[in-house]
Amino acid sequence: MNKVILRFSIIRSGEVFEAVFDLRLSFMENFEMLESICSVSLGEDSYIIDPEKQIALRKDVPLSSFAFPNFTTLCLF
Repeated sequence: MNKVILRFSIIRSGEVFEAVFDLRLSFMENFEMLESICSVSLGEDSYIIDPEKQIALRKDVPLSSFAFPNFTTLCLF
């Protein structure tokens, strides 16, 4: 299966949302598709942080390289 459900916490606004992302695509590509249906966007100066590992994640590699389980919470800065 090429889908994963991710939970994002937007630090600036305090909002939380969940989205189904395609593992074959990068964060940038997934957010482009998401932006076409709702107001959530990923800017060039945004960071995606994995709070468990306390690292910033690359936005230009396929999500399959991260091996996220469903409902992983990530932070958007």
